[in-house]
Amino acid sequence: MICLEFTRDRIPCYELADILSECNQGKAADKLRRYNKSEIFMEYVENGRDLRVIKAKTLRSGVRSPEPRGVALIILNEVTLKTEADRFASIYNQLDFDVIYNVRTEFLTCNEIALLLSEVRQKISKDKREHDAFILMFIGHGVNDSIQGKESWFGDGYSYFGRALSHNIAQFAWYKDMDEIFRKTILRMEQDFMATFGACTLHRNPEMRQFACERLLFFNPGLPDND
Repeated sequence: MICLEFTRDRIPCYELADILSECNQGKAADKLRRYNKSEIFMEYVENGRDLRVIKAKTLRSGVRSPEPRGVALIILNEVTLKTEADRFASIYNQLDFDVIYNVRTEFLTCNEIALLLSEVRQKISKDKREHDAFILMFIGHGVNDSIQGKESWFGDGYSYFGRALSHNIAQFAWYKDMDEIFRKTILRMEQDFMATFGACTLHRNPEMRQFACERLLFFNPGLPDND
């Protein structure tokens, strides 16, 4: 298990290979270096099908989370992306979050969004269960660091960001922290744009902002109960 944890990241894997070389285990070191390759992204699952989140084998955060881990609120304000919202609802369920999924046929105004958030806050405050996290996913539009209300766009059932992020959570959440999953999502989006358009056209690169975050954040899917 120690070697499994040590070889999961590329830099420690090379360090272990160097240790083997110093111990006259050259063949084992060379074999380990050949193993230490870039990770290959999982193939995209076609729309309408759920993604299966790989369960964790080792607790990465050092703290066992309560069940449920928290609440995940999904606000869908772009009905053409309902397939994407459905997929994230399934993913958050697999990560042991209570999912509150706002599904409406009409677009919400900013006032309606604020009212919904107030209702959810009151609901959570009355819940006596212990929670570790709260996720708010807004699927819609934004401008100048703010979210927008009514507007219509897209039509393929997913966004490039949502497709890449959902697959990376399913593939990597069992041992990568949230920051690394986000970086891999940007990398995969760049590859997608290169394959589709022949150039990286990410005019609006996704941003990740953290406040008072003093430790790595892991999802630990399937733990502590890993049946």
